[in-house]
This record gives sequence, structure tokens and C-alpha cells, in this order.
Amino acid sequence: MKTVKEVSRLSDVSIKTLHYYDKIVLLKPTIVSENGYRYYDGTALSRLQMILYFRDLSFPLETIKTLLMCSRDDRYILLGQQLAYLQQESRALTQKINRLKHLQEKKGGLTMLSYIKEEVLAFQKEAKEKLGDTERGLSRLYRAHARRAAVCCR
Repeated sequence: MKTVKEVSRLSDVSIKTLHYYDKIVLLKPTIVSENGYRYYDGTALSRLQMILYFRDLSFPLETIKTLLMCSRDDRYILLGQQLAYLQQESRALTQKINRLKHLQEKKGGLTMLSYIKEEVLAFQKEAKEKLGDTERGLSRLYRAHARRAAVCCR
């Protein structure tokens, strides 16, 4: 059995976080002594390891709780959803990195007009992916972008 302090040191998780995990019933101590000390056994440490693994994969705590309790099939579905989410985030980060590289190439001289043009092209691409190459979908996206552009150029 390990005390909360020992578990904190071993896992590099703060005592406060371990107490919070207890409070939200994500990681309950194996034993709570009469004086309120929390003790964790190997099973609890394994559960903490899984929690930390899923946290590293950017899962929210509520989803981690579900992952630890659900069937293998349900877990597979949740993992697939998280993969799709992270891939979307990766694409968004790649776009931001490309914009920054473009800004660097211009030596910081990017005008708002050229930024808006780049944004229109990005929105156009996004609309084609999501809505197909329909006139209605593109015009909706252009109107939304025009409103944003009007606000930022005032």
C-alpha cells in the first residue's frame, strides 16, 4: 500500500489532483484510514496509470471515467472519436503553422487584406469538404466570412 504522498511522487501527480480524482470518483483510494489518510494498492496504481495514459491522449476526465467502465466495443468507438478529434486539431495546427511561416516569409508585412483572402480560400476549401461544391453552401460560408471580415476591419 502506498500513501497519497508516495503515489504523488511516483506518478508526478499532485496530491490535490489525487484528492480531486477521489472526489469525482475517478480514482478512489483502496483504503481510507480512520484519520483520513488515503492508501492505494497495485490495482489503484494501475488505474491511475490508465488515467494518465488517457489524459496524455487529451481525453476529458468524464470520458476517461466512461472509458474505464465501458465494454471493449464502446471503448473502441470512443477511441475512434478521439482520434478523429485529434486529427482535426492537427489539421488546424498545421494551418496555423503554415500561416505563421507565410507571415515570416513576408517579414511580418502581411496586410489584413491578404490575410482575409487566405481565410476566404481556407473557408472555401472547408465548405467544399463539408458541404460539397454547392453554390448554396459556398454562399453561406462567404456571407459568414464577410460578416467576420467587416467586424475585424472596422
